[in-house]
This record gives sequence, structure tokens and C-alpha cells, in this order.
Amino acid sequence: MTKSDLAEVVKVGDKTVVRRGDGEWKPLEEPEDDEDEDGARRRFAAARMFLNRPPHEMLSGIGSKLDKVKESEKKGRIGDVECSIFEAKFKESAAKDIVNEIVPMGGALEQMGDVEYSAKAKAWVDGDGRIVKIVIDGTCDISIQGMDISFLGTRTISFSGIDKTKVEIPEEAKEALK
Repeated sequence: MTKSDLAEVVKVGDKTVVRRGDGEWKPLEEPEDDEDEDGARRRFAAARMFLNRPPHEMLSGIGSKLDKVKESEKKGRIGDVECSIFEAKFKESAAKDIVNEIVPMGGALEQMGDVEYSAKAKAWVDGDGRIVKIVIDGTCDISIQGMDISFLGTRTISFSGIDKTKVEIPEEAKEALK
């Protein structure tokens, strides 16, 4: 379950329900009766960021996707937690997948010409070796009709309340998921 200032989103398996404001929980693909096309687009936009792979899937096997990893000499703090900071560069093949996920038009750009992909990450790791925060930046560069264009995307993932968080899906959302 995720909340933003626009909506609440619950995704279980391949089913997603969204509630805007104090409205009803609705399956993402089901338009609201009084909703015009722009309303449906706004509801989808509110949920879009949560439809990508969840962090545990995105980070799965990350070690094999990295080209270089370097530990910074500086320490950092995330809240009250002192962390080691690691910086990494992704292999180009992994960078393409990352960019296509975090840059909205990433996948469509290849149809317009040659695209160069790059991605890097910065991770804050606590004293127990757990990632507390990771920031992944993806870039795709393309030349279109002689103009060089760069598309950038960033995904920030923060982990908190490890082993302390209890997620409760509202009953209305459970019903809408059925």
C-alpha cells in the first residue's frame, strides 16, 4: 500500500486499486462513472509510479548488474542512522533496463535513433549491512534531427522501520481487489 498527496494505491499481485481523496476504491482499469478522459488519465498518473516493479524486485540481483562499486571515504546519516556510502555504475545492458523503467519515454526512444544509456546508484548502508536508502539515476542520450537530447530519471527508495512496520490493507481496498 502506498499513499501520496494524490491517491492511495494498493497493488496485490497483478491487481491494483486506487482511491483518490476520500472516494471509493476502484480497480485501476475501471473508469469512474462521472469521470471524463482527463480524470481517468489523472487517476492513472497518480498510480503510475507504483505500478513499476516494487523495490525488492528492482534491486533483485543488482550485484550482477553493476560495473563498478566504490565506498566513499565519507560517512552519511539517514535520520539517526550513521551509514557508509557506496557509489556504483551500472553495466550498459542494465542501464537500458533501468532507464526504460524510470524514464517515462525510455523504451520508445529507440525507435527514433541510436540511444546511449547510463545509470548510477548511490546507497547508504547501516552498520548491520542493510541498505537504508538508495538513489538510482538513469540517463538516455539521443540525437534527433541534429539536436542532442538527454532524458533523465531518478528513483529514490528509502527503507525505514525494518522489522517494525505492519502493513494493513483497508477492508474497502480488499473488497475492490476481488
